[in-house]
Amino acid sequence: MVIKVKVWRERIILGKDIFSITGMAGSSPARRRKSRRRIYTALLLTVIIVIGVYFLYFAPGPPIVVDFTFQMSIQISIQAPNGTKVSFLGQDTPVGVAGYPWHNHTYDGQGAIINNVAHYPVYSEQNPDPYPGYTVIHVASTVNRLYFLSDYFSVWGKPLGQNNTAGIPAQGSSYWQMCTGKPPNQQLGHWGQEVLTSTLRVTIVYFNSTKGPGCF
Repeated sequence: MVIKVKVWRERIILGKDIFSITGMAGSSPARRRKSRRRIYTALLLTVIIVIGVYFLYFAPGPPIVVDFTFQMSIQISIQAPNGTKVSFLGQDTPVGVAGYPWHNHTYDGQGAIINNVAHYPVYSEQNPDPYPGYTVIHVASTVNRLYFLSDYFSVWGKPLGQNNTAGIPAQGSSYWQMCTGKPPNQQLGHWGQEVLTSTLRVTIVYFNSTKGPGCF
């Protein structure tokens, strides 16, 4: 009787072992498939993130089809006892560059991405120190179109005109005059309607008309 009970218990234990092993063998492929799905999902998400980062920060943008520079000098002519004194008004920061003055958004998206930094299609970099008396203005666009001097002043956030340029208003006989070209072949400019070209050279002078000529 004792022997039978012992054998019976061993069979029960053995039966449990068989049941346990059979259960594990039956569920193992499902767990493996679930684990593989998790791995594939993680890999897919990683690939999507990497591609997104690449296109956000490193992928080249549309090609630049318009690319040139021109010079602009803003001058203030003051009459002194010993003659005329001319001072220059230059931008103290870049203009139309991400992180700096960018007051107009008419042509956002048409500018270039330079060193992963967005630029308005009409912009200027940091002026050198000492200031040479003029600012180099860049026109770099992905769209083949004309840009005007008003586009630069708009993104700079400053007025442009005979009665007020760069925030300095006309007073009495003192007002602003705009000329284009190089001396002695300068001619009056068209202010905001001046078309920007690679050969353009702009001089804008604040002067007293009773004391002498402006930029001529």
